[in-house]
Amino acid sequence: MSKEKTVCEPHAHLPPTASPRAGLRERAEIRARESQSRAPQKGQELSLEAQQRIICELEIYQIELEMQNEELRRAQAELDIQRAKYFDLYDLAPVGYLTLNERGLISEANLTIATLLGVARSTLPQQPFTRFIMSEDQDVYYRHRKQLFAMGEPQECELRMHSHNGAHFWAHLRAIAAQDADGAPTCRVIVSDISERKRLHASLAHADRLASMGTLAAGVGHEINNPLTYVLSNVENLSEDLLHIADVVERFHFALNAHVGSEVLSSLVGSDLELPGRAQFEDAAKRAEEARDGALRIKEISRALRAFCRGDRDGLYGVDLAQPIESAVKMMTNEIKHRARLVTDLGAVPQVWASEGSLAQVFLNLLQNATQAIDEGHVNENLIRIRTWLAGDSVFAEVSDTGCGIPPENMERIFEPFFTNKEVGKGSGLGLSICRNIVTQLGGDILVQSEAGKGTTFVVRLPAKPKETISLGTPVTRVAAETLPVAAETMPIAAEISTVPVRGGRILVVDDEKIICTMLARLFEREHSVVSALSGRDARAILEKDQQFNVILCDVMMPDVTGIELHQWLVQHNPRLAARMVFMTGGVFTSKAESYLNSVRTALIEKPFDIERLVRLVDGMIA
Repeated sequence: MSKEKTVCEPHAHLPPTASPRAGLRERAEIRARESQSRAPQKGQELSLEAQQRIICELEIYQIELEMQNEELRRAQAELDIQRAKYFDLYDLAPVGYLTLNERGLISEANLTIATLLGVARSTLPQQPFTRFIMSEDQDVYYRHRKQLFAMGEPQECELRMHSHNGAHFWAHLRAIAAQDADGAPTCRVIVSDISERKRLHASLAHADRLASMGTLAAGVGHEINNPLTYVLSNVENLSEDLLHIADVVERFHFALNAHVGSEVLSSLVGSDLELPGRAQFEDAAKRAEEARDGALRIKEISRALRAFCRGDRDGLYGVDLAQPIESAVKMMTNEIKHRARLVTDLGAVPQVWASEGSLAQVFLNLLQNATQAIDEGHVNENLIRIRTWLAGDSVFAEVSDTGCGIPPENMERIFEPFFTNKEVGKGSGLGLSICRNIVTQLGGDILVQSEAGKGTTFVVRLPAKPKETISLGTPVTRVAAETLPVAAETMPIAAEISTVPVRGGRILVVDDEKIICTMLARLFEREHSVVSALSGRDARAILEKDQQFNVILCDVMMPDVTGIELHQWLVQHNPRLAARMVFMTGGVFTSKAESYLNSVRTALIEKPFDIERLVRLVDGMIA
């Protein structure tokens, strides 16, 4: 009997129907049955060949098990990777994911939505989604859900939700219709927290309203300044005239009484009429002075408004820091007086190179923050302090309060645009950002110190304007207020203008407000000859025939022919007389007009007039 070679081949003895790719369990069972069929009968020993075959098969099984284990380990590793990706993409997504069943109950949710709602993820399944929607907005959700299943297209809506602890937030919902494994209708919902976006939109809308209010305030200020000009002038004149009339009446009464006697005087006057005495005239003059003080207060408020509306359009020039601070204080006085005592310590400091309007905005914002940090009432227990000082080459201004202070976690964000912890409508979140931008552009900086519950201090540092610097960019609105009269080289000789002076000089007044023309005529006609024109067209018609005027007082903005157009006409026809023009303005003009006024060396006075300065200006030009 020849000896056969034992060959160990994997699966060599498997039935033809058995596949090498059969499952491990199935293959193991097949091998077990075959082994039993070849197993020696009782009392029969295994041959050497059979033993070697069994050993070979066991080795194959071992290798196969190791390979299977390796495949399982690779599959497990891949599963772990995919699970991690799923966790990142689903559970840690920047938006909340929900699956709702046909009854609106939550069947699945990611960690983000659980965090938004302030609950553990495990508690969300079988919870009604409407539980977390504010009652006022649940109708919005039901309409959204109804449209989703009716149309079958993705639907979006915005509504307010609340978390488990009661905190409210705005949410954007995007829902997609789907079906579960049993074919039942479901919807998958993406929930995004849009509270910050809503606050940003509200802040932008608030800022837009503020800008509109600024434009409106400028226009209202202009409309106030025109009537205020003649009200103030007439009240001032009335006060002086009443005292003069009191002197005349008193002297007349004394002389008449001495000449005809008291009985004759009484019979002439009548028993039912009492001649006014000096005390009555003085009382009337005092009331006129009180009216003047009220008008002056309106004037100062109007000028403060104009400073804010002007902003940085005037360019940079030397500014006394006290002026924008005082403008801001005037605007905030009514708010401050119900909350705190205001203490100002404005030391003597050099001018700074800035724009008064921009600095007024800075200090208004700082005063608003200080005021809003203090609750109303207990005025004597609270304090807002403003002080200025000079240190080295820098000018410092400090605004401090004893209010609630700034939480430490907000200190690094207070200068960020649109950051605010105030209620919507009480702050745009732009105030401090604007302050820092303005101060930084002027070469300075702004610092803050605060302690929660004790108060806050803001310190503004600005470089002092060098004494030798000449402010070539000074706007013409400053010329009339600070420099009288106009530059000498622009002044024509009076004799060359008016060859035949009439009672000192000739003045042409041009304004579309008749009462202003009347008021100015009344002011100057005692010393000078005054001609009035109620429009630029009328003034040009007068000047075409008569140019013998020492001074032209002309309103800037008029219908038909403006003051600027009249000045341009004069520059072409009589440049020397054009240099004698003084522009008058209620404070509002177009950017084109503003550019022209800044380009010419012509004086400009603001309404309401400072009568004393106006008289000095005119007298200086006529002299």
